Parts: sequence; C-alpha cells; structure tokens
Amino acid sequence: MTTRNLLITITIVFILAIFGTSLWLFEILKIKGWYGLNWLNGPLYSSYIATLVAVFAFLTPFIISRQMTVKKITCLSIILYAASILCFETGKGLCYALYCRFCFWTRKDILLNYLIAFLLFVFIGVAYWFVTNRWIKKNKKVNILLITFLIVSAIPLSLMTIQLNTGFGTQAEWVDAVKMGYPIFWTIVLLGLSAILVVRQKNYPDRGAAA
Repeated sequence: MTTRNLLITITIVFILAIFGTSLWLFEILKIKGWYGLNWLNGPLYSSYIATLVAVFAFLTPFIISRQMTVKKITCLSIILYAASILCFETGKGLCYALYCRFCFWTRKDILLNYLIAFLLFVFIGVAYWFVTNRWIKKNKKVNILLITFLIVSAIPLSLMTIQLNTGFGTQAEWVDAVKMGYPIFWTIVLLGLSAILVVRQKNYPDRGAAA
C-alpha cells in the first residue's frame, strides 16, 4: 500500500467512524431521547447500520489496495455482517443481564458472563481473519490475536474517551460511554486499523491455509 493509499484509507475509516457514531447519536437524541432509560427500550436501529459500517471499514484497506472485486465485496460483507451481528446481539444480551435490576448475580455468574464476552471477541477475531485469509489475502494466524486485541481495545479507549468528554451527559461510566457511541467509533476505527496492518504485511505464501 502506497503512502497516498494509506492516507486515503485512514481518512475513509475515520469518516466511516464519525458517520456510524453520528447515526447512533441521532437516534439516541432525536428518536429515543437522551434523558432517562428510554434509549434501552426497543431496538436501536442505528446499531445495525453502524455494524455494517464497521464491516466496510475493515474491507476498505483491501478495496483501496485493489485486492477485491465488487462481487467479492458484496459476498464478504454479508458473511462478516452476519458474524458481527451475532456477536453484537449476544454481547448486548450479556450487558443487559449485568445491569438487570432484578437479577441476583453470584461471583461465578459474573465470571461466566465475562468469559462468554471474551470468547465473543475471540470469535469475531477468528471470523474476520478466516474471511481475510480464505478469500482476500493469505496471512498468518497470529493476526487472529491482532484483530481480537484491537477490537477489545475499543473498551478501554471508550472508557478513556468518556472520562475526557462526557458529551451530553454528566457521568463517566461504561453505560455512559455506550450511550455516547464511543464503542461504535473506536470499533470502526480499530477494525479499519487491523485491516491496514494486514494489508501492509508481506505477502504470505499460499499453501492452502496460512499457518
């Protein structure tokens, strides 16, 4: 990837991140309403669009480097979107369960919840690596850790961001970071970054499946 293509890719990824976050905030502010817990009632449609935006952010570096056709972009977008939505819905259920006012959690239950959440991150890392390795560019399995680590990093980065800017609220907890859409922003950025790093790696020998 040339320097020019790199700059174009980074710009597009940040635009996508801002777009996805803006959609989320528009729904929270204009449709759900900021104050109270009404934003937790019913589906948040912007999250499904933002998930698709995150998929495009990951594919952008490969598109810019001309490693994908329109047909391949469409097919792989569907696969990655399905995997991402599965993780999103499961993760949302875990978060709702943790904040349930009528649930009685034991320490074992909480640890199990965190373990499942961790496995979700690993699953999405494996899914994105597998799709990349199988249909876009052969690359080493260590990139599973790279993708997983970067996606997990969206959590501490979101917590740091809410500490710096509480946005439309006054609190600086995880739920406030989610409400401000910071996890959406950072997930899109970090997925794009992970793809950039894979694109810039040296070509890996095609031996069926990369080791």
